[in-house]
Amino acid sequence: MSKPLKNFPEPILNLKTLKYLDLGENEFNSIPESIDKLKNLKMLRLTNNNLAFLADSIGNLKSLQRLYLNNNQLEQLPESIGNLKNLQELWLGNNSLINLPETIKNLKSLKTLNLVSNQFTKFPESLSKLASLKILYLSNNKLVTLSDSIGNLSSLKRLTLKNNKLKTLPGEIANLKSLKKLSIVNNPLDWKKDKNNIKISKELRRRRIKVYK
Repeated sequence: MSKPLKNFPEPILNLKTLKYLDLGENEFNSIPESIDKLKNLKMLRLTNNNLAFLADSIGNLKSLQRLYLNNNQLEQLPESIGNLKNLQELWLGNNSLINLPETIKNLKSLKTLNLVSNQFTKFPESLSKLASLKILYLSNNKLVTLSDSIGNLSSLKRLTLKNNKLKTLPGEIANLKSLKKLSIVNNPLDWKKDKNNIKISKELRRRRIKVYK
């Protein structure tokens, strides 16, 4: 079994036609600004490293469709992330993010977003602009409230919110026209006395949305 790499292997940057790059399970804490030499890259996997930040130049990877950054030490993302207009999947689980850059709203092709096990206390408003988003994972955060703007996610089919601190849900969540599955296990939601929650629960049942609570 090969040893984990301590540093990003920069000779790879000479492979100008490279489309898929998997450098997961290593130990480097940064990627070089020259990562944007890989203009044809469609998939980049950097899962299970020690990344504390991302190079701004990652926003120049205009062909990128899938970006995997799970299990790192990211506390923020560069504004340039919003330039990835062809990105369809963004995996950011198990980091230390507390918010997202406003530019995330520009990811018009994004269909899957994983934000599991970060430090979010509120719903990032910029997400409400992602009209193509179908799957949103927000479990294992510190969410206290959800914004009404979540109702703008008209393409959303699956929403996971388990293991947060939600006491109530916005009524708009029951009006998500594409929603099929909602997971809200292990939140301090009162389904018996809270009139708002009761109303939402009835509407979700009426629409036959699969709810895990």
